[in-house]
Amino acid sequence: MSSLLVLDASPIINALGCGAPERILAPFDGKCVVEENTLKEVIRNPFDMKHAGPVLEGLIDRNYLKVVRLGDVGYESYIELVAASASDALGRGEAAALAYAQEVGAVIVLDDRKARRIGCERFPACKQYSSLTLFRHAAETSGMTLNQIIPLVSLAFEKARMHVLPEDRLWLDELGISHVDKSLKKTQRGSQRRPVRAGTSRN
Repeated sequence: MSSLLVLDASPIINALGCGAPERILAPFDGKCVVEENTLKEVIRNPFDMKHAGPVLEGLIDRNYLKVVRLGDVGYESYIELVAASASDALGRGEAAALAYAQEVGAVIVLDDRKARRIGCERFPACKQYSSLTLFRHAAETSGMTLNQIIPLVSLAFEKARMHVLPEDRLWLDELGISHVDKSLKKTQRGSQRRPVRAGTSRN
């Protein structure tokens, strides 16, 4: 994947929740970035409920995650997003992520339905990924087996309550994971040692 990925707080929290965030972020070769206002929303590590600061600093130090700042053009979009009417207003973190992605022509990774709707309406050229899309691309790029990726996805559901979008369900079927009412029911399908194949779901 060649595009820069701008992460909202939710995909970062979900990566932390899986217990091995470096396995999710490292395959993107330094292309995962977070705007500084968005990063402020990541306070607790859901995996152990400790302060997220030390883990985030480690990811940043190893260049798995880069902290960026809005430019003048992005800041104008940011102000418009946070100051909109209640039905179209976003919080600072989501607004900053969307505004930065639009400013630099990057892919935005976010799960919140309202933020995704507003992003599609305001910035139709800005491609959107979900947290599970991030996990899937990480697995495919690094050649993880099903035995390796399934526990990470399961922990993200359990610890971080990762959200599932309709377009994610095909990949969950491929993994043999059913996500119902925030609980997981696992069904093993085929050999767990075969690598995750590209193209098993749509975005």
